[in-house]
Amino acid sequence: MSKFCRNCGVQLKPDVKFCAPCGVEAQVTGAQTLAVSPVGATVKMAANASFASATAGESCFTHSLPGAGEISAAIGPLKVLFQGLSGLFRGFGSAIKDKKRLIPALMLALLWFILTLLPLLGINPMPVKWLSFLTFAGGGTSNGITGLVGGVVGKGVFAYFLMSLVIPLTRGQKPFAGVGRGIKQFFQSIGAKSLAQLAPLLLGTGAALIGYNFITGNASIQNSMVGIAALLLSLRALSNKAGFLRGFFLSFFKRVGVNSTLTSAYVNRLITGWTSGFAIGVVISSLKIGSLSLLFGAILLLAAVVLGFVSRGSKEVAS
Repeated sequence: MSKFCRNCGVQLKPDVKFCAPCGVEAQVTGAQTLAVSPVGATVKMAANASFASATAGESCFTHSLPGAGEISAAIGPLKVLFQGLSGLFRGFGSAIKDKKRLIPALMLALLWFILTLLPLLGINPMPVKWLSFLTFAGGGTSNGITGLVGGVVGKGVFAYFLMSLVIPLTRGQKPFAGVGRGIKQFFQSIGAKSLAQLAPLLLGTGAALIGYNFITGNASIQNSMVGIAALLLSLRALSNKAGFLRGFFLSFFKRVGVNSTLTSAYVNRLITGWTSGFAIGVVISSLKIGSLSLLFGAILLLAAVVLGFVSRGSKEVAS
């Protein structure tokens, strides 16, 4: 018998009590069932497995499951997305019962409330401004309904980022595990030698720039901390070979008929572009032209679509 995480599926050392990637208490499961089950059983297993962590606020950055890429392709993108969302809601319930998660989350919520209230009372010295920046307290307080919704989503991303630092530290684990491997993978995937390789990079970058504009509310430098958090989480996702984000993209591209031998490399470049988009968004905000991030994102998305058609046409002519 081998030990696997009952939540995210990663294989664990025999003596560990908690899973480093997701923080859930470890338990023993049968290795052979996960490793060599037939295709039908594997798909059935995936239908009952959650790709989302039990940590409240976790979006889609660090989940893993043995064979998640192949399983995701078998069950389809909508099923993968549904499993991720259902696991996320279960995570909120788990957080309420876990003081190590609940107390930091409540403290963060209280801090957000205080930092939002103080400027309204005319109290906004430099320490308050810096603390507001570092904690993304301004998220959801500007740009109408769109900014409110985006800020709530951004606060969820930032809350998960903070929990991903705090929870491992309380258990003697490394809070930035995977980021180093993600940086290495980033530089391996950033280069493009053809239009076909450039298209996913532009697609991911454009999508992330639009997402950055959405979760910050106004793409201002004051709200850019959530972009930094998303950047670090995306780097960790880039190192995860069986994560939710990767599994979702794999399932989508295989479902629409992308060549399976090219899908993995395509998704690597897509996530690399996604990571680049958040980095570029933060830079644009620092230059005080954050309002252009939405326009830049739309232009890159359009360029990616054009390159995709051009590269496909070139292949058809060559064949």
